[in-house]
Amino acid sequence: MGDELTPEKAKNHTRFHPRCGTSFILIVALIAIFIYAISDTLYALYTGHPPTLLTRFGVHFSLLPLVAGGSYELLKLSGKTRDNKLTKILIQPGLWLQKITTQEPSRDQLEVGLMALKASLGLVEANYSTYKTTVS
Repeated sequence: MGDELTPEKAKNHTRFHPRCGTSFILIVALIAIFIYAISDTLYALYTGHPPTLLTRFGVHFSLLPLVAGGSYELLKLSGKTRDNKLTKILIQPGLWLQKITTQEPSRDQLEVGLMALKASLGLVEANYSTYKTTVS
């Protein structure tokens, strides 16, 4: 079993994670550059001329599931094999990028996040009538 779900315990855990969305965006960008460069080169070799803008859009759009799916699978693999020496080296740029895109949460943020987690796990009953919303 994990730590008790309290802000004090949660504060001891790092905000950096190999499966963070920031790491995913970096992986998508790198995979897209690689796949799209290959597709454009193959198109030019096959047809004898570079693709037009509209053709590139169509080819790139059709390859988008490959880019997104491959990126997702690499992200999952990085989470499963994060103790591997090679994986540690490969995920490091994503963790560096997280230093720019994330901040340590405040105590209030930890409390809200933990309450949401507890409600989603069914550990507490969510009472939405006590929440006030203000529109400025």
